[in-house]
Amino acid sequence: MNILIVYTYPNHESLNASFLQHTLKGLHDHSQKHEVQVLDLYAENFNPVLDFHKEKRRRDLYKDPDLEKYREQIKWANQLIFIYPIWWGRPPAMLLGYIDKLFSANFAYRDTKGLFAEGLLKGKSAICISTMKGPTHSPFI
Repeated sequence: MNILIVYTYPNHESLNASFLQHTLKGLHDHSQKHEVQVLDLYAENFNPVLDFHKEKRRRDLYKDPDLEKYREQIKWANQLIFIYPIWWGRPPAMLLGYIDKLFSANFAYRDTKGLFAEGLLKGKSAICISTMKGPTHSPFI
């Protein structure tokens, strides 16, 4: 199985980094052979900002040459594993930008003009491993 791990945390001495290392070890120790790629969005310096203008349209994200490498990783993978924290009730903007850019029309789905879009990434699965901690006594509650 081809597995793409999308790691989104800037500190490599953290609980999230430990989850990454244990995930890699578990995949390596598993009786089945897996091909694994790790995409570290912070180390990659991934640009999460959506930039649209007259020459660069949102509907054309599926063919943006700057994203080709990432589209190829997703196409290659049978399974995606996302490792990230929950900050302020949501994943980091870095990961949200990755999702906004990559899981776009005509790559991840196609509009059918019906009730539901047609999924274009059939046969793939995803696992999310996230951490979250908040204050036990908040002055806002």
